[in-house]
Amino acid sequence: MPSLPEELKDLESKLQHTLRKLESIQKALDESTIVVITDQTGKITYVNEAFCRISQYSREELIGNTHRIVNSGYHSREFFKHMWKTIGTGKIWRGEIKNKAKDGSYYWVQSTIVPFLDERGKPYQYVSIRTDITRLKQYEEQIKYMANHDDLTGLPNRRFLREQFSKLLKETKEEERLLAVYFIDLARFKNINDSLGHSVGDEVLKQMAARFRTVLDQKLFLTRVGGDEFVAVAPRVNYQSILAYVRTIQQMLARPLEIEGREFILSANIGISVFPFDGEDLDTLLSHADMALYHAKEEGKFYQFYHRTINQRLIRETILESHLHRAIERDEFILYYQPQYDLFTGELIRLEALIRWYNSELGWIRPDQFIPLAEKIGLMPKLDEWVLSTACRHRKMWKQRGGVEADLSINLSASHFQIPGMAKRLLSIIESNGDDPCRWEFEVTEHIMMQDSAVVYENISQLKEAGVKLAIDDFGVGYSSLGYIKKLKVDRLKIDRSFIKNLPQSADDQAIVAAVITMARQLAIDIIAEGIENETQIQLLKEMGCKGGQGYFWSPPISETEIELLLHGAE
Repeated sequence: MPSLPEELKDLESKLQHTLRKLESIQKALDESTIVVITDQTGKITYVNEAFCRISQYSREELIGNTHRIVNSGYHSREFFKHMWKTIGTGKIWRGEIKNKAKDGSYYWVQSTIVPFLDERGKPYQYVSIRTDITRLKQYEEQIKYMANHDDLTGLPNRRFLREQFSKLLKETKEEERLLAVYFIDLARFKNINDSLGHSVGDEVLKQMAARFRTVLDQKLFLTRVGGDEFVAVAPRVNYQSILAYVRTIQQMLARPLEIEGREFILSANIGISVFPFDGEDLDTLLSHADMALYHAKEEGKFYQFYHRTINQRLIRETILESHLHRAIERDEFILYYQPQYDLFTGELIRLEALIRWYNSELGWIRPDQFIPLAEKIGLMPKLDEWVLSTACRHRKMWKQRGGVEADLSINLSASHFQIPGMAKRLLSIIESNGDDPCRWEFEVTEHIMMQDSAVVYENISQLKEAGVKLAIDDFGVGYSSLGYIKKLKVDRLKIDRSFIKNLPQSADDQAIVAAVITMARQLAIDIIAEGIENETQIQLLKEMGCKGGQGYFWSPPISETEIELLLHGAE
């Protein structure tokens, strides 16, 4: 049996070993875990080194204090009330807490608070074991930010708008005021992307977003919802402030952007819907603002408030679109023709083919209703080819029946010229019908001058080489450029009827028509005046040197049967 001193030595050895293990555990805790002990009132009685490091306070500053010293103000009173209620009943509490360090920076900890109970089952102290999750929370915040913001402009996205809208609406209702939704679309932004590249387009969007943030104060919730479209929500407003924001945006757009040494002046269209008149939820207000935006674009307005007639118009357009897709296969289109005459000889010089649409359910649909719609939904190339093919058949029929063979002209969509191979396709239609391209004239609007691309010029060159003539329709009301007229090798200009109808009463219109005719003669380009209605207009146009004309003075657009009679009478 060992002696007592030997037992003491053995006990001391075991104790030293245990202390070393405890020191190792404490060292490990100090490196990886934050440990804090408080009494039952929350006063700090112990902190380890890890807590001092993360909080940047010394032990002397922490011991005897409470956790209010690191309170960040992030959590609500109810949050801490629930925590104390849990540990006060002897239960363990777990949760994430955002604290504030001595230098003002914030950090997050995953905390487990364990109550120590006395013999009566009441807590006499609490041990908090915490781990630093600041980086994890930063990653979470970054992921959340990326999910809720546009990565190009840094603006909130549609998803974040949905999250915040109920709060904005609540604030508006509490103050019994209005809430406005602005749907903003940058006009002709696609042209910048297509002509100068996406890098320039992206820079334009970033600069525009920065300007929006600057000029639209913190009261507005601004988002980018895609492409060149932005949505701003203005809570707690009246009509005066709604319009004030519109003027602010207009003034902002007047200042040019400078990108890569180029200056850009952008325009925009804005659709506006207002709570509670135009809807009481975000989806309805956005939809109505979008409708108003569409109307603003169609009417060439800077901004447009939503009203119910816009909705009715769009409903009709939707109905038209559904019928338009099937109109060709159902043989609903009809070709009418309007004659063009030599003002000096009275001779018939050409027939302009004009498409008309009759639907058994909707009746006659005006060209100014269905042609812009067909353009928008990409059906114009198909309609153009139908017109050309049908007119070819009609001319072949008139010729077989012994009528005078007149030249024909058709209207083509300017966007059709952007399609590679368009010229070959149209020429093949003419040739397959045994027709001569030299007897054809294709009319386009001045919009073609805005499509300065290699594809456009390739198509025009192929048509011109085959003998097809090119006319600019409605000349003077759009983008007129002598340089482009020369570059496109235009054969004929058609003076728009809006300049003819007030002749000779309008001195301004008379001066414009005279200038166009003089310019055309100097460029060796033919001129035709549209919309002639009386002999006085004919005499004045002849004096100015205009050679051709068309209008109701001779004939409105007439059917193929009436044209056949006209051609027989012209023999």
